[in-house]
Amino acid sequence: MLNNSSDKIKKEFENLRNELLDLTLRNQLLNFKTRARTITISNQSPINIYQTLVLQNNKMYFVANKKEKKEEKSGFSIWDHAPFDLSRFTDGDKTLSTDLTPNELQKRLFYINNQAKTMLQEQGYNILYLAVGFLEWRDNTKPKQVNHAPLVLIPVAMERKKVGKSFNLEWTGEDIQTNISIKAKLKENGIEFPDFEFKKYGEAIDHYLREVRDSVRGIGEWKVNTNIALGFFSFTKFVMYNDLNPEAWENNVDLTKNELIQAIFNPSVNDKKAFKEEDIDSQLEYSKMYQVLDADSSQIAAIQDVKAGRNLVVEGPPGTGKSQTIVNLIAELLAEGKSVLFVSEKMAALDVVKDRLTGVGLGKFILELHSHKTRRKKFLKDLEKATTVRSQEPINIDQTIRKLETLRQQLDDYAEIIHKPLYGVQLSAFQLYGLKEAADEHFSRSDRIIPLVRFDHPETLTLKDLDDITISLENLAELYQTISKENPWSKCAPKSLLPADLREIEQLINDTLHALDDFLVERGRVYDIYGIKKPETLNEFEKSLSAFDIISSKNSELIDGDILKSGAWNNNNDDAYRLINELEKYQKVAKSLDRFNSSIFSADIDRLIGEVRESTHKKLSRLFGNKPHIELVERYYNGPVPKSPEDVLFDLEQAKQVIAIKKQLDANESLARKYYGDYWHLGANVNDLKEIAKWMNEFISLTRDGIFSQNTIDILSNDMFSINPKEDLTEYIESGNLFESELKKLESKLNPRSKLIFKRDTGDVAFERWQEQLYNWRGQLSSLHLWSQYLNTKNACRGTDSEQFIDSIERRDIKKDDVKALVQGNFADSLLNILFVENQELATFIGELHENRIKEFEDLDKKILSLNRKRIFQKLNNNIPQIFGATENPEAKILAGEFTRKSGHLPVRKLLEKAGGIIKKIKPCFMMSPLSVAQYLDPTNEELQFDVVIFDEASQVKPEDALGAFMRGKTAVVMGDTQQLPPTSFFDQMATGESEEEVATSLDMESILHLCKLSFPVKMLKWHYRSRHESLISVSNKEFYNNELLVYPSPSHDDPELGLKLHYNPNTVYDRGSSSANHLEARDVVKEIFNHFDKYGDTKSLGVGTFSVAQKNAILEELEIERKKRPELEPLFSENKDERFFVKNLETIQGDERDVILISVGYGYDQAGKMS
Repeated sequence: MLNNSSDKIKKEFENLRNELLDLTLRNQLLNFKTRARTITISNQSPINIYQTLVLQNNKMYFVANKKEKKEEKSGFSIWDHAPFDLSRFTDGDKTLSTDLTPNELQKRLFYINNQAKTMLQEQGYNILYLAVGFLEWRDNTKPKQVNHAPLVLIPVAMERKKVGKSFNLEWTGEDIQTNISIKAKLKENGIEFPDFEFKKYGEAIDHYLREVRDSVRGIGEWKVNTNIALGFFSFTKFVMYNDLNPEAWENNVDLTKNELIQAIFNPSVNDKKAFKEEDIDSQLEYSKMYQVLDADSSQIAAIQDVKAGRNLVVEGPPGTGKSQTIVNLIAELLAEGKSVLFVSEKMAALDVVKDRLTGVGLGKFILELHSHKTRRKKFLKDLEKATTVRSQEPINIDQTIRKLETLRQQLDDYAEIIHKPLYGVQLSAFQLYGLKEAADEHFSRSDRIIPLVRFDHPETLTLKDLDDITISLENLAELYQTISKENPWSKCAPKSLLPADLREIEQLINDTLHALDDFLVERGRVYDIYGIKKPETLNEFEKSLSAFDIISSKNSELIDGDILKSGAWNNNNDDAYRLINELEKYQKVAKSLDRFNSSIFSADIDRLIGEVRESTHKKLSRLFGNKPHIELVERYYNGPVPKSPEDVLFDLEQAKQVIAIKKQLDANESLARKYYGDYWHLGANVNDLKEIAKWMNEFISLTRDGIFSQNTIDILSNDMFSINPKEDLTEYIESGNLFESELKKLESKLNPRSKLIFKRDTGDVAFERWQEQLYNWRGQLSSLHLWSQYLNTKNACRGTDSEQFIDSIERRDIKKDDVKALVQGNFADSLLNILFVENQELATFIGELHENRIKEFEDLDKKILSLNRKRIFQKLNNNIPQIFGATENPEAKILAGEFTRKSGHLPVRKLLEKAGGIIKKIKPCFMMSPLSVAQYLDPTNEELQFDVVIFDEASQVKPEDALGAFMRGKTAVVMGDTQQLPPTSFFDQMATGESEEEVATSLDMESILHLCKLSFPVKMLKWHYRSRHESLISVSNKEFYNNELLVYPSPSHDDPELGLKLHYNPNTVYDRGSSSANHLEARDVVKEIFNHFDKYGDTKSLGVGTFSVAQKNAILEELEIERKKRPELEPLFSENKDERFFVKNLETIQGDERDVILISVGYGYDQAGKMS
């Protein structure tokens, strides 16, 4: 009993297989019906058709037997064409008569041809057949309905010499087909249906029709007719259905045990470690790599996974190098001796890979088996040519590899240094350079240089720190920009202010203003009384108080008006103090004269002193007795004379001194009186004189300072006894002190910086300037809160790394948008300076030498690609087995026989069945479609198993179509793009003969890519190369790929010939419900097509994509008209060019590349103004 997983696989497999089978009466092969894309031939017999078309390989020509209606005949038609010259045809042997008018025939042939070519180009196989003979049969489920099944199907193609000419019909050379669908249907009823065999005589087809007639004879009303019709027929699905028949495989492999089938339907955990892009340089050796084209890291990682034996899904968004990845992958696998089955439904995908492999010299080892290209003779010729082995010189790659690896290591070492995350911020030197360059560029855009700011310890900062710095400075810069340059608060530093604080400040300003106003009134009053200079500042006010102290301390008994007016004190006052000193000295010694009488003042003191001294001499002493000095001075003393001559001499000396001082004082009497007036006399009180001198000096000093004026002197001189300073000055002092007090309260709130506001200290600011400032503050209170916020933000920056940027914000006009660049640029510069000190390799880095290494590496890398091509070629060439000569290999003998045979070659399938092993050794890479896999690869031949199956464009392939290919592989690579259009029924329904407009494509089916993504690991190609302008991919990158594609910026961003352009015509109308097309837009597109060819000729390839089949057909019809007018441009529409011109709808344009693609939306407003 099978386990659950086997049962599950079998069930899933059978369900998918059944999706391929259509034995219903909808199948044209079972029930042919004439449609818009079919033509019934009325004048030919099967024998003549077979003889002319097949055996003679002649072209046949269509003839319209029905005349045009009169109204159509008179008008212009795009289907008008030159009529046939029927005289060339005898007996009508080459004509195909139809019951259609010329215009009807031409239009139908035009669209049949277009649809057939679309299928051939997109799917790689032909669906256009000339059906010869029909079986009229009835199904048991509908016994009354007569069904018509074609019997012999001749593959044909149509062509015309040039636009406007009629189409002819010819045999493609492919095998003539038996209707295998009717054969299978009849087999259900036990009826054996004969196969048609190609024979070289005309009656062969009649013999076959008789065989069919004989096989159904006696079955009801069944019969065979000889009708002939041109139409679309497809055997594709039935061939693939038969290929998946378990009975066909049972001797070869159990479906439930096939590794790939198990991996898809019953996946297990994949324990094989995926290759990482970052490990490329460290893990891969050039000697073991066989890339033949350049590859990016995502491509290499995918290739390495496949080489390691992993099943893999590779997501390849548009332009990411999917085909070059496939080429490299095939090259790598072939170099390892593995066989590859490369499969794609799209012919274009196979052609691109085949052309690239041929371009790198490996085309010899590729077997192309896409349905319509498989011709026996060409197939054999290609095989025989591949067996030719020419000797080659040995390839010396070791030295190149060593040099390349050395350079890679050097470049990697530098890359590691430059990309190594550094310090706390964990940014690399490369990223730091980027930040610095970006910052410089930011400021250069506005012709500025980035302000230089040095970080103290940038190595300690993290990205979060930088963000915090940036945010705080952005807030600061934003606030600063909102503050007026004339902001009156700019020199104040208030703390955080609440609404209540603002009200308090307003009150304080008012109180201070009132106090100042009151003070200024008092100042004027006091000036009027005392003439004292009006104080202009608080410091002057303080000085004025000391002046009033002097006035208040004035002693009216000592100082009179004469002293104030004398002016003596205005000069040098040393004499005033000298006189006091002399008087004081006089008064100290004047008491010694009390012992003398007044006659002493008239005595000659010096003579007396001399005589007294002389009298003390011995001789004189004897002459006068013992006391001669007494007699000499006795008349001058008021009392007794001292007995001792020494005492007398002392008295005389003092008298002499006193008399001298008195004489000096007498001499300065007038001067002294100027200073002291009537208070000066020898007996005057010295302390009073000193008080007068002190007062006068202070008064004169203040007068010199401008505090006192002449007016003050006059007032004091005249009102000496009437003024009362203490009483007068009380209100003045109180008002001044009140203003100072209120100002201090205000300052405590606002914290104004006077030196910045007034260029001086608070005490030196003029009252009028304060008054002006206070009024200014009061008038702009509303801006104070904003200023406070700015200061708070600014203070928050203090003590942080943000602080050093404040000056730049305030002085260099740094705006919020500049902050990030300012911070990052200076941070990067600061950190790089540290890095250069620590890393000499960076500090001594020479860009030119590094660029030389890069250039040498690039050159060697290209050289290694070329050498790899030769290495692979040599390996594969050496593996080609001997075909001719003595050989025991039976397959070689079969192949040699086919090469030498002139005719009667084995069919390709039969040859592969008999000699598939040796063919695979000659050509280890098969390129096929899902259909050709089923057609040509016999499931019973084990030699036709492959190491790796590569399935391309898998997003549009239904799972049932891919199973046959997977059954022939060990591992698989499924490549595609899940964001592209999913599988639709478009091509299946085209094969039924329906016109493209009738095909419904809205079915949302699962693709083999989606199915495998559920089971296989997935890798994505990330680098977008194709678009020369990023606008071409930017929308898709954002909307579908989450901006994960790495897109190269365009070097010519503003080039008018690059990028996505919109051409809008508001006059176009969508024809809803009728043609379902926009004809005016179609004409615009055709006009643009001819403009393109007129401008570029064949130097730029061109394609047109439309959102609907109806719009495509509208453009084709308009193009048909214009091409008739411009026959000289016909070579540009040739279908034999590599990148031929096309017009395709949404379902068929997938994967196409051209230099220019015009996109026609078609949909829009209809005639009634409704949007479609």
